[in-house]
Amino acid sequence: NLRFRLMAGAGTLGVLALLAAFLAIYGVRQSLWLGEEAAAAQRRIEAYAELSASVTGMMLMPPAERGAAAERVQAGFDRLDDLVAEDVARVQGAAALNRAPQGQALARMQGAVLRLVQDLATYPEAGTLRDAAMNSFALVFSPLMREQVDYNRMRRNDALASLDSLRARMIWL
Repeated sequence: NLRFRLMAGAGTLGVLALLAAFLAIYGVRQSLWLGEEAAAAQRRIEAYAELSASVTGMMLMPPAERGAAAERVQAGFDRLDDLVAEDVARVQGAAALNRAPQGQALARMQGAVLRLVQDLATYPEAGTLRDAAMNSFALVFSPLMREQVDYNRMRRNDALASLDSLRARMIWL
């Protein structure tokens, strides 16, 4: 009878040890995933900031120097397109559908920049028409930029909060 109790106790301890190991592995995997989510969102935020600076620089440059600035702007869009594609590819199903509109917003932003480039070529000299074109661009581009930065900031903060919550729960292991 004592032998049975010892074996049952050892078996229970073994099962509990396995359960704790599986929970630890799960916690590590989740923390890695959440950390990458936060880092990826931060990379997108930084890429949006760089794009905004490039667009602003292009708007303020003399017409003869806009070609190189337009290439930097396009490189910024290409980088963001890659970052958004990576973000959507990280998940499947409904989560991917929730992340996909980032690409649509990026395309609308790129369309606004293309229109601005055309308008700046049409109105190269400072004046009312050029100012109107720049203001029209800002009315389209700025809210889209703000929406994307806010969305990625929220995603980063949510991932960090989930990471803190996971850490707090994992302390008990």
